[in-house]
Amino acid sequence: MTDHQTSVQPAAAAGGPRPVVLAARGLAKRYGMTTALAGVNLDVAAGESLAIMGASGSGKTTCDK
Repeated sequence: MTDHQTSVQPAAAAGGPRPVVLAARGLAKRYGMTTALAGVNLDVAAGESLAIMGASGSGKTTCDK
């Protein structure tokens, strides 16, 4: 994984893995020549919450769209 890729995997529940209710692979967004997101992957399992944290300008709102 490069500095520009993020992968989030759901934690296994005590009763085994929960079904994934939201999955995204290879999210990317560019504004002209500026790459805001590149190679973002995530899975959110049933019952999980997701928080996206990062520095100002790191692409959190862009990822949310």
